[in-house]
Amino acid sequence: MSNGTGKLNNVPANLGDARLTYAWEWFKYHAAQRVSMFNYFLIITGIFANAYVAMLKEGSKEILPLGGMALGAIGALTAIGFVVLDYRNGYLVERGERVLKNLETNAIFADPSHPRLIEETKPPVMLRHTGWIPTIESVIGVGFLALAIFAGPIANSVKAGSAAEVAKAGSAAGAAKAGPTARPAKPAAKPGP
Repeated sequence: MSNGTGKLNNVPANLGDARLTYAWEWFKYHAAQRVSMFNYFLIITGIFANAYVAMLKEGSKEILPLGGMALGAIGALTAIGFVVLDYRNGYLVERGERVLKNLETNAIFADPSHPRLIEETKPPVMLRHTGWIPTIESVIGVGFLALAIFAGPIANSVKAGSAAEVAKAGSAAGAAKAGPTARPAKPAAKPGP
């Protein structure tokens, strides 16, 4: 609020320090939030992947395709949500960078002979969070979408694989019961002429 003189009340004597502190805290908060959100995404992805595998191992024939589609779709939607959150956080981080760059150029290192951190430390896009976080989230989202689309065939192949394993184990168990000393059955006698 104004105190009638056109100046703001409670403004510190050193406005430059206040601006720097404000801009830095803004940047730090949103940069940390961006990394934290990515960590949460990885944890949620692990939970969904484990649920999908557990369902394939122990799911019933009726629930397997529908459950696989549901888990895949929820995983894909979660990935989309995290990509959107990452773009939002990236935008807010970039706003903080712009303010810090302005302060660095005009206040902190006003002398052009001083090196500036923000201008000189911009790595290529694929080496920044802006490049790899949304890429990883998108690839995982596409993977979950594929699991949702192909839940039926995956369930059928798992069931077929399980049936083949059961049949194979059954024949191996039958051979083991016969034992090594068992004699092969005698061929049937040929009918005479």
